[in-house]
Amino acid sequence: MALSIYDMLSDLTDEGVLDDLKEIAKALGLTTTAWQSGEPALGLAAIFSRQIARIWNTYIVKALRAGFLDYATGDWLTLTALAVYGVRRRGKTFASLPVTLENRAGGLWVIQAGDIRLRNANGKTFRNVTEDTLAAWGGTGDYPEVTLTFEADEAGSASDTPIGAIVTTPVTAPEGVFALANDVAGYGQEEESDERLRERCRLSSAALSPGGPLAAYHFVALTTRRPDEDDDEPDRLLATEEGDTFVGVTRVRVLDKNVSGSGVAPGNVVVYLASDSGAAGGSVGVEGSDVFLVNAALVRHVLPPGITLSTLPAVELTVTVNIVLYVDRASNVTAAAAVDAATRAEQLFFRDFPIGGHRLSLMSGGRMFASEVEAKASEASPGIIKAAATFTGATLSGSDLVVGINNVVVPTFNITATVVTQ
Repeated sequence: MALSIYDMLSDLTDEGVLDDLKEIAKALGLTTTAWQSGEPALGLAAIFSRQIARIWNTYIVKALRAGFLDYATGDWLTLTALAVYGVRRRGKTFASLPVTLENRAGGLWVIQAGDIRLRNANGKTFRNVTEDTLAAWGGTGDYPEVTLTFEADEAGSASDTPIGAIVTTPVTAPEGVFALANDVAGYGQEEESDERLRERCRLSSAALSPGGPLAAYHFVALTTRRPDEDDDEPDRLLATEEGDTFVGVTRVRVLDKNVSGSGVAPGNVVVYLASDSGAAGGSVGVEGSDVFLVNAALVRHVLPPGITLSTLPAVELTVTVNIVLYVDRASNVTAAAAVDAATRAEQLFFRDFPIGGHRLSLMSGGRMFASEVEAKASEASPGIIKAAATFTGATLSGSDLVVGINNVVVPTFNITATVVTQ
């Protein structure tokens, strides 16, 4: 029977390789009936099988899969995306945010980068990356203040810090220096997932068309570069080279007259942008903002003559997501561990959830289905036997969340767990 591509690119098992060796031995006329447990011949064959499977699974099959976009993974996918499609994987970014410090003592402090260390409510630490001088307090009146930019010590989303989550007592700071609660959130980005990278690879060819297909807008928006302050190529707008920094846009919705329910007039294209955490930053009128930079890249690389482009941040739809977890006591998973696992799973789900939600037909509006949320929570830990999800603070259709065509869902989680004895 002919092998499929899927079969040829599958992992091997120790047992499968050993069975193949036995078949080869039989074909060569060798007697394998004496290959019983404890026999040297079987032991050597088992060791050989284990090594063959390990080498195949760790190195060979991954290299073979690299020739096929849908099968390539990890570093091999990174290589395939760059070599074949000219698409570079997004790396992790560090959460950063401005924090105001105040001096409640008499000393004058010249603050250098790295002098102040703060932590958020989850214990993740941040160091200042900008410098300034904090005046001494005279003993009466308001405390002197200075606002510095702080960057997380750990890259990725683990250091995400909502508004008000910075702990006011610093980890390290000069005597009398305290932090004020942050009024701006700070979010980092995870390394681009394999699926997101594959999506950009598939979209990349559309950018070659002079006609400006919708997929081209999508690709360019996701691949827009943020120039550095001392950049010697400020007009290079796409992130195609080693060390390039991407803008924070990770979700895109492109609408024209052909998209059902869009309301877009003929000759117009509307592009909505979102980050992992919510609406994309800025606007076309705010120079240097994410929306401004994406709009510039779209105008240069995609927009055909005669088409009017509107590039906008998505509209945030805030909602409270209430999830009740039921945990099997016999699994030895604690309620706290189940809540942590479900919270992380839901955060990842909402980061990828598309602008405008999901539609069951061309004529229906967007939705976030409660069943989707429940499934992600249930899969988060083997101890969770059921999850029940409800939405509050927004418009519902039955038990499902109604999502407008330009909405990006921004959740607040309320997750609890009950341990159940079976």
